Amino acid sequence: MATLDGESLVAALSSARTSNYLAASANALFVSSHPLSSERITFQCRTSQLVDYLHTLPDEIRYMWPAQFGIPRTLFFALRYYNFVHIALSMNGFRRNFTPQGCKSASNAVDVSTVVLIAVSETSIKREKGLLTGAFVLIGKFMGTVQYTTFPSPEGACLPVIGRIFLLGIGFCLLLVNVGSAMAIMVYIGTQKYRTMGLNGSSLLRVFYRDSVAYFVLLSLLGAVNIAVCFNTSDSHGSVIAQPQAVIHAILSTRMLLHLRAWAHWDIEYEDDMHNAMYPMRIVHHHQVSLDTVAFR
Repeated sequence: MATLDGESLVAALSSARTSNYLAASANALFVSSHPLSSERITFQCRTSQLVDYLHTLPDEIRYMWPAQFGIPRTLFFALRYYNFVHIALSMNGFRRNFTPQGCKSASNAVDVSTVVLIAVSETSIKREKGLLTGAFVLIGKFMGTVQYTTFPSPEGACLPVIGRIFLLGIGFCLLLVNVGSAMAIMVYIGTQKYRTMGLNGSSLLRVFYRDSVAYFVLLSLLGAVNIAVCFNTSDSHGSVIAQPQAVIHAILSTRMLLHLRAWAHWDIEYEDDMHNAMYPMRIVHHHQVSLDTVAFR
């Protein structure tokens, strides 16, 4: 029997991921055409995560699997695969045999997992710890105010009926301020470094700042939408919006880390092809700097 090497696996996954992407997107489109519910929101998050996983798996195999363990690689795999645990916990809340206390326990487990997922995602970029702590405290207080009942409904057995959603809204406000301040600092530092290094600066560093700004902008838009929903929806459905926040946090963070690793790999190969004959010592130095910049060595 022929063995399947790494390159063959990458090629097979690359050729198959388009059809997988279209199939998963069709499922998400079908679900989104139905009325809003926590079960459908969770299904959409699960579908988005699956689409992202299938789409980036070839790059993960090519760039992340061979890399040595370090903080970025550990963060990548922790976010990448803990996301599946988070979705499994979310789906557990739709069992039909829960008591009200069982519903609250299952919901608290999901909420704690949401905080963990966001917290780990935030460590991929340095943030203000005070604002994050305040946001997580408010989310925790909101968790304590939510009460459930077991009433037969299309949304499942667990139905939240009471909750001080304004606490969640304030928590999202703190997250938005945190993201905005971090983006402003990142833009300032990037501008200063660009002025000092000019066009001769590290291309990997430029990619890092460009991706970081895009990352912050997307999270800011998501935070603004969540705040608007928190202050314009019923208390019984406020916790639904925390799931997309956590899942998208994780997806953006892993994509940013993967892109940096891929760019470092491509940059090194390009330098090797173009300048190895003329500047052999420069290649060795560039190889080390590129990987050290993203701390994969």
